[in-house]
Amino acid sequence: MGNAGDWSFFGRRSALFLGLAFVAGASWAQANGVTNDRLLIGQSITLQGGKNAYGVAVQDGIATYLKVVNEQGGIHGRQVV
Repeated sequence: MGNAGDWSFFGRRSALFLGLAFVAGASWAQANGVTNDRLLIGQSITLQGGKNAYGVAVQDGIATYLKVVNEQGGIHGRQVV
């Protein structure tokens, strides 16, 4: 039974460490794409090979939506690029 308690302690400790690392990484990543007049966003999707029809459709949908958002003033006055 002692081993189960040890595993629980290490499991919680690992989860806490990973959670803190995620928060720190997310905070750092936010600063890179935000300026006074624009928000830089990205996507990870395949645009080649057998799945390109889906990827191209998703990319076109995102571009259309962001065009509407930017025409209405962007997000908090920032253009989304």
